[in-house]
Amino acid sequence: MNNAPVQAQPSQVQYSEYADDEIDLRELFSVLWDGKWWIAGLTSIAAVIAVVYALSLTNINRSEALFAPASSDGGGLGGLAAQYGGLGISLPGGGGGDKTGLGLEVMKSRAFIQQFIERRNILVSLMAAETWNASSGELVIDERIYSVGTNTWVRDVNPSKKAKPSAQKSYKGIC
Repeated sequence: MNNAPVQAQPSQVQYSEYADDEIDLRELFSVLWDGKWWIAGLTSIAAVIAVVYALSLTNINRSEALFAPASSDGGGLGGLAAQYGGLGISLPGGGGGDKTGLGLEVMKSRAFIQQFIERRNILVSLMAAETWNASSGELVIDERIYSVGTNTWVRDVNPSKKAKPSAQKSYKGIC
């Protein structure tokens, strides 16, 4: 009798150890295909929730720009207006160095109005005023919007908004 240990073939040992590590694409595809209703259902629910959430958000994004001429000489847009004025083409800025239009546009800008309201502390007067009492010379504040006794904003708003009006809301109140 031979007492020598029996050794396994190296190729058989390696195959049995790594046989479970292979990825069978047909099996993976069949598992996904069997769960197609779960996948479609969860994707649909997530899409509906995302759309409802996106539609419930308030649109507050806005961009503004105020352009002013770099110089008041005859070049640039003013020069073009003068050059092509005889053709019936009307270009803005052909009137020379008139600063009135630029001043009006600056005064209508959001940044200017916001700074003006904050510096003069007139947000309550602007957004919560109900009427003007001519006999006493005082502004009557709407108590449903602002409580004068407690100096707090009490207006009813959506839960996503604050009771105190934002700079954008105050801008809309003016313009």
